[in-house]
Amino acid sequence: MLEAAQLSRRWLKSATLRFGLKNRKIYKTLPRPVRIVLFVCKGNICRSPFAASYLGAKLKGRDCPIEVFSAGLETISGEKANPVASSVALQNQISLEAHVTTPVTRELIGRADLIIVMEFMQCVDLLKKFPEAERKVFRLGDFHKGLAREIWDPYGGTHADFEFCFRMIRRCCDNLMGALI
Repeated sequence: MLEAAQLSRRWLKSATLRFGLKNRKIYKTLPRPVRIVLFVCKGNICRSPFAASYLGAKLKGRDCPIEVFSAGLETISGEKANPVASSVALQNQISLEAHVTTPVTRELIGRADLIIVMEFMQCVDLLKKFPEAERKVFRLGDFHKGLAREIWDPYGGTHADFEFCFRMIRRCCDNLMGALI
């Protein structure tokens, strides 16, 4: 097994080749079939719940059997979603009411066919802990039409920051959904 630093460098090189500036190639590198999608962010109170709830609702509306979950790299179990995130989600007809934080575990990584993180460094951190996930980790911002982008954490920001974050996640999830179904 490769050491974490070697694995991170290998993943970076692989990601650079896969994504580059033209992220159209990303669709060809997605694992197939995808039955379970896991969204991962730092605390699992804003971004990954936004993405999981939004994509889950869209897929359910299309009667698609893909399951969607979320988890955090640096979180504890059982916390509610951020109140501002919940408010912004409700404004967009998405509920985070039932959401509770879940730490990333080896079991979740093993079950997921596709793992979507919000920032590049989350890819690196995730692969240090779970190198077996190498071929199924992607950044959500890579599904933004145009240049790939980081989905920055709105935590501690204004209501407008949360709204901007949700719009970015919605746009990327719509493109991801197009690649999945």
